Amino acid sequence: MSLVDFNEILCPVDFSKLSDYALKHAIKLCELFDAKLFILHIAPHVRYSRTSYYDGDHESDFKKLCENIPKTITSHSETIKNDDVDKGIIEYANANKIDLIVIGTQGHSGIERFFLGSTTEECIRKAPCPVLVVRELDHSS
Repeated sequence: MSLVDFNEILCPVDFSKLSDYALKHAIKLCELFDAKLFILHIAPHVRYSRTSYYDGDHESDFKKLCENIPKTITSHSETIKNDDVDKGIIEYANANKIDLIVIGTQGHSGIERFFLGSTTEECIRKAPCPVLVVRELDHSS
């Protein structure tokens, strides 16, 4: 038994390159700890003129992503409709007794982060468990 035992690992996805990179790390950790992988997509509410709807454009992408999870890993995938992405992640982590959140970040700082907001930062602040922040490194320099 290890000092830290992760049984339930959550990886929120948004279909970005960084999200895919974080998912690869989450898969490796699930293999290492024999943990269950929870893959979560938050579908934001979209307003168009006087009508509104939930963005379901990524349903096929999400299904394809989940089909590529190794069969040796127990996984659960879910899409939640929520306007507040970080709040949705935190609520999901609490409801599913998540032991670790693995999330990607762009690595913005200063004024960029102020204007763009930071789901990752909010998760770090409010998560009920440790958060592993994955950033793709630039190997060109």
